[in-house]
Amino acid sequence: MKLRSLDINLVRNVLKGENRLMNKTKKITYSGIVIALYIIIIYLTSSLSFGTIQIRVANILYGLCFKMPFLVIPLSMGVILSNLLFGGLGIVDIIGGTITTLVTTYLISKCKKPIMIIPIMIFTVALGISTYLHLLLNIPFSLLFIQIALGQIIPSILSYLMVKRIK
Repeated sequence: MKLRSLDINLVRNVLKGENRLMNKTKKITYSGIVIALYIIIIYLTSSLSFGTIQIRVANILYGLCFKMPFLVIPLSMGVILSNLLFGGLGIVDIIGGTITTLVTTYLISKCKKPIMIIPIMIFTVALGISTYLHLLLNIPFSLLFIQIALGQIIPSILSYLMVKRIK
């Protein structure tokens, strides 16, 4: 029972964005929790998370990089695993999605104001995903860009609100 309450407290602290200095063990633990949360959210929302029109609810977690920059790599690992487990576009999607996530979460980790999470998520994700989906599916880039940007509005706003809440 004590271990279960410890796990719940760790999840709460990750979602709160605990902002004090963390040792390596805590960072590894938080990283594992975030990877697991990303995959679980993708699994639960997979019908919305893939395709040319997508709302990746799990991308809300990107905002955590504003408070905890060490989560850039774990979130990218979550994308790799999610695309391996649930995606249907193969290695191009795995690599393209991972690079897009690395760039997006890195930029979020470097921004000074949380409001910048919204345009970074919308523009970077739309640009990255549209670029490789255009090449892979032969769909006009501009159409893909608009669809993916629109799909990122909800996750980016929720990500910003999450960061504001944990600030």
